[in-house]
Amino acid sequence: MAFFIIACALLAAIAASPLDVETNDPCNQGPDYWCKNEAMAEKCGVEEYCRMKWSGEKEEAEENAEPVKLSLYYESLCPDCQLIIAKQLFPVWESLRSSGIMTVDLVPYGNANDSVVEGKRVFQCQHGEPECLGNMVMACAIQHMKSDVFYMPFVQCFEHYGPTVKNTAPCAVLSGWEGNPMAILECVTSGEGASLLHLNGVRTNSLAPKHTSVPWMTVNDKHNEEMQYDLGIDMMGYICGEYKGKAPAVCSQNTINPANAVNLSLHRCPRDI
Repeated sequence: MAFFIIACALLAAIAASPLDVETNDPCNQGPDYWCKNEAMAEKCGVEEYCRMKWSGEKEEAEENAEPVKLSLYYESLCPDCQLIIAKQLFPVWESLRSSGIMTVDLVPYGNANDSVVEGKRVFQCQHGEPECLGNMVMACAIQHMKSDVFYMPFVQCFEHYGPTVKNTAPCAVLSGWEGNPMAILECVTSGEGASLLHLNGVRTNSLAPKHTSVPWMTVNDKHNEEMQYDLGIDMMGYICGEYKGKAPAVCSQNTINPANAVNLSLHRCPRDI
């Protein structure tokens, strides 16, 4: 129907302003030229056609808009990472997940280092060995659960109650995942967990600009300090503002408590190892 209306408008415009194909009139170059801007549309006498063309293109862009990708680079025992997950990331994800405008990419590793010693992958973490273990549990859970529908509630639970082995199974059950929690623990105790955590380290150390602290966030793989600050204060507003499609109703409602704001200029674990 939209195509039919636009076609009619085009025919009407042509009828109203006959084009002499034998001249060098630039308006003979077709719709892509006519609708370059409002001034050109007016010059060629096709304002109505171009308005409808622009409206159709806008609707198509909104329908095909990609979700906003938020990536969180973090470590299991950094209090400020736990804070941003509890206060902003998890409640915002929970509010927006049914809308489809946001995807969450979690990268547990943080301010760690790793190397191979006598053929074995060894990790050194900012808050000690327990943090390395917590990072690995989450890397394994994310890998095995596959969907953020399960790994987001798992990580929220795991960071809230404590990133320890004993909390792995209870948090897996609370997440609604139907898999066997032992698969996560087997991943941790096998070479799989070390490989996954190492790959997270490769991603973390490949960030541009280089991360200087955690939590460290990117939106559509880009980062700057203003973005980081805004995500801490009002993540819902930021994600809704970045979405190129028609914003869902939840964006105008924004039910996240303003008291949940986290000043990431103050709340961060600096990279010091």
